[in-house]
Amino acid sequence: MTNHLRVAFILFLVAFQVDAAEDVNTALFAAINDRLSLMEDVVLYKANNNIPVEDLPREQVVLADTQIGAAEAGLNPQSVQQFFAAQIAVAKAIQYRHLADWQSAPAVRDADDLQTVIRPALTALGDRIVLLLADSVNSGGGIEEADRALFNASITVKNVSAADRDRLFDSLLVIRP
Repeated sequence: MTNHLRVAFILFLVAFQVDAAEDVNTALFAAINDRLSLMEDVVLYKANNNIPVEDLPREQVVLADTQIGAAEAGLNPQSVQQFFAAQIAVAKAIQYRHLADWQSAPAVRDADDLQTVIRPALTALGDRIVLLLADSVNSGGGIEEADRALFNASITVKNVSAADRDRLFDSLLVIRP
């Protein structure tokens, strides 16, 4: 599947709400994995266009939008912002690790456009994650330590370390209404 088709497929999946029979946390963890999977596309675009990995103004926009979405979903905005800040930190680590990998074996494909393809997919996934977090908190009390094994198994993206998984999961544990 080409990258553009993969991004389109992710957007297609994001368009649907969680089926009542689907476990909310399973869907949440899959959405987090999907969002992290786009980091290779992000950094490939940035590398091909001489753009640094770190984009602090964009990070601030994402965090501000997250707080608004969290409040609208009935979640504590600060607790959700902490999770998204952890996700941003892990996303940057993934990007740096891809750049390091490409020092010995350069990427051989073109990147989708960051503005028109990748960021809309990231935004849609971020919105979905907030809604799934709200569903998790409101329907089942949120993420619990017992969910850690499922979370770890769900995060399959290359260049995500065990410490990254722990950081993300630990930030999910504190999300509250």
